[in-house]
Amino acid sequence: MGVARFGDRVLFRIAGWGAHCGVMMDAIQSPSQRAEQPRADCYCSRMRSAVTVAVFATLVLAACSGSDESAETSQPAATPPPSTISTTIPAATTSTTTTAPETTTSPTTAPDDPVRLKAAGDAYIASWEAYHAAILDPANPDLRAEVERTHTDPSLDLAISTLDSYAAADYVARPNPDVSAQASLLTDVLLVPGETDLVDVITCEINSEAYYEVGSAPDGGDALIRDEIVVLRQLIRIALVNGDWKMRGGEVLSRRSGDVECLD
Repeated sequence: MGVARFGDRVLFRIAGWGAHCGVMMDAIQSPSQRAEQPRADCYCSRMRSAVTVAVFATLVLAACSGSDESAETSQPAATPPPSTISTTIPAATTSTTTTAPETTTSPTTAPDDPVRLKAAGDAYIASWEAYHAAILDPANPDLRAEVERTHTDPSLDLAISTLDSYAAADYVARPNPDVSAQASLLTDVLLVPGETDLVDVITCEINSEAYYEVGSAPDGGDALIRDEIVVLRQLIRIALVNGDWKMRGGEVLSRRSGDVECLD
């Protein structure tokens, strides 16, 4: 079982897809996204509360839905030829003997090899951490690059779109000093039936970040948009793309507000 935790540090978390709305694919039944919607009863400034909450809810709702129509597949890179080729011309003889070159077969890893499946679970945790770091500073190019490295479409498209929306609206997430955001695996990682490069796993996320609109408070400070703690139980799909496992999407199985524990 893999677990990611963040306390008061800057890097923590996500889609997900604070909530890791970071990115749900369409229902895994058709097949990594989730659905976490900031509520309209959040705290915000008097003059802008209605507009701000409506805009924020729209952004997060869009980030928590997605489609997953086809599986990404990749072909292994072709082995490049050697940089030099040596040739030997044999001396003339009255008879010639030809010996077939020895051939060896490289061992292959079974699709359900435990080490391989563990790597897929670790990749989900890495994608969650990347997104939760990025929502602290949505316009930061280095943080966004890590999201791009650990996600694939449709999850990637939804995650980047959400970060773009947050940056445009001057929204940022901040850690909850009392409840750490975290993600964990509740089940074993299993191959999708009939597939070798797609796996599913059930996860739990505790999304405890608070969201603010920068500089929108009456005194010029940051206005609180939402500080609800949300626990999500999700079915996550992870895809092998060019040799690397990446978050592809997910489906929210249950959503609880106010809890601080993941339940099986």
